Amino acid sequence: MYEIAHDRAVRTERFFLGKSPVFVAEGLFAGDIAPACRERGILADAVVVWRKPWKNFVRRLLRDLVERRKPPLTLLRRGLA
Repeated sequence: MYEIAHDRAVRTERFFLGKSPVFVAEGLFAGDIAPACRERGILADAVVVWRKPWKNFVRRLLRDLVERRKPPLTLLRRGLA
C-alpha cells in the first residue's frame, strides 16, 4: 500500500482473487508483481504506458494541486528534480 502523504509504501496486504479468474494490477508497483505472476502462471499480459517525462510532470502536478496532496513548492521541486 502506497501512502502519498508519506511518499512511500507503508505496508503490504495479501490479495485474494476468490472465484475470479482474472485481476488487473495498475499503478506504481504493478510492474513489481509481474515476475511473480508469471511464475505462478497467472500473468496474461503486462502493458507499460510510457509518456514523455514532462507530460507526466504536468499531469501529476495538476492532479496533486487539485487534491492538495503537498505544498505547491514541494511538488514543483520534486517534479523538476
